[in-house]
Amino acid sequence: MASALGIPVRLVYTLTFALGCALAAASGVLVAPIFSVYQSMGLAVIVTTFIVVVIGGMGSLLGSILAAIIIGELQTVSSVLVSPTYAKIFSFLALIGVLLIRPQGLFTISKR
Repeated sequence: MASALGIPVRLVYTLTFALGCALAAASGVLVAPIFSVYQSMGLAVIVTTFIVVVIGGMGSLLGSILAAIIIGELQTVSSVLVSPTYAKIFSFLALIGVLLIRPQGLFTISKR
């Protein structure tokens, strides 16, 4: 549809990928002086991001935003009430609960 309107789709994909790479490089450059740099430094962020996307539902931007707020609050409250070392466990328990109840995510429309 976009190509029928004269939008160069391949160029838009290329520019979007380049912008994403530039933002990732810029964030790495900005974070490097604050934290120590090592090969698996983004693992904790990637795991939390995966949990948020699965809970929110694949392809649902609103679901990802709401799931990020829910997981952030869950980790904050659990680190205050229980222990900061156990905060990630509650995120995994929420993920397991959502996968058992609604495997497609909370905010996706089920296709039947």
